[in-house]
Amino acid sequence: MKKVALPANLTFNPGADVNANLVAGRFTNSQGVAEDVLYFVAGAGNGQTALWRTNGQGTTEQILSLTDRSIEAIPELPVNVNGTLYFVASVRETLQEDGVTGTRQRFVLYRSDGTASGTTEVQGVTNFRQIQRLTAIGNTLYFSGFDGVTGPNATGEEVWRITSPGATPEVINVVPGGGGSLPRNFFGAPTPNGTEVYFVVTGSDRINRLWRLAPGTSQPALVTNGAVGTPRIVEDPNLDPFRASPNFTFFNDQIYFTAIGTSPNSTQLGGNIGQELWRINNGRVELVADLKPNTTSDFSSAPGQLTVVGSGASALLYFTADNGTSGVELWSYNGTGAPSLIELNNTPILDINQNPTGRTLGSTPQNLTADEDGNLYFTASAPNLENTEIGLELLAAQRRWNANRV
Repeated sequence: MKKVALPANLTFNPGADVNANLVAGRFTNSQGVAEDVLYFVAGAGNGQTALWRTNGQGTTEQILSLTDRSIEAIPELPVNVNGTLYFVASVRETLQEDGVTGTRQRFVLYRSDGTASGTTEVQGVTNFRQIQRLTAIGNTLYFSGFDGVTGPNATGEEVWRITSPGATPEVINVVPGGGGSLPRNFFGAPTPNGTEVYFVVTGSDRINRLWRLAPGTSQPALVTNGAVGTPRIVEDPNLDPFRASPNFTFFNDQIYFTAIGTSPNSTQLGGNIGQELWRINNGRVELVADLKPNTTSDFSSAPGQLTVVGSGASALLYFTADNGTSGVELWSYNGTGAPSLIELNNTPILDINQNPTGRTLGSTPQNLTADEDGNLYFTASAPNLENTEIGLELLAAQRRWNANRV
């Protein structure tokens, strides 16, 4: 590991620049040569903040000066879409109306080929009231945008996409009538006919639901909820079932995610079962497991960090969850039956943290990371090698059920 050499006058302003984050990818430099580069936002020491790129080998170039173009900030994480960099700029303009001076904020979408001359505004997306949630899915950019149009042609904040660097931005109007659907959580899943796009929207009834966009189409379709009398995603204008990230994950040719639901078997008010693990099976939402069924007033097992390890028939889905008795632990699922706690010698591998009263504590696995050989690495709190003090360890769940300290 080494420090990247940057010009001495570059400064990072934690209050203004951190929202821009960093984005890496393979782009073409000003000499027409493809190289791996990192983009970032930093001040140049002269009162100007700019978008920069570096190849990590001493070559650093300014791509766009924010100050020169009355740009306040880059509020969205830049996105690399197949070699084209997209980013959003927030612009503050001075206006004169009825003799009164005021300001107006607008959002502009930029695209860049990695050079200053090749960094331009995307036509048709230069005067929006909001642009956010830039997401690369295949060769297409998806985002949530509000064009600010009012009257009979209004769309509100809706799904937008750009299929190629030269393509005209296209709006996908999920909620007609100008109310807007506030789209979020864009996710792409492969199908034999191309990539299917999933996202969450808020309907005109203020209920949050899951939608999908089939490959090659512009008409979104509502994902079918569970049948009446079966577990279902909650539909309540006062409760967002996707309030935490849905953790959309493609596993075993199906979409897995987390959401708040209801079940006829629940004894909680309204049949609530809290946040659990779900999947889309043959186009319909299906509960995978209720891992914490009515055990306490906190009845969510809150699955998280969904991570696929391996491929084909031997692939496993790992995640963390709290079943109400073991604390937050590591689980695995092979696509059938019920998820299982990771075990070693017939004992839950990390469920060995106990206080003197014998109450079981969770090991709280974090940083789940898979490698190409079918191994899962993660950190967790566990007894040390002498089985005495509890500390943070680096562990590996290798192949299927074995877990060991690294």
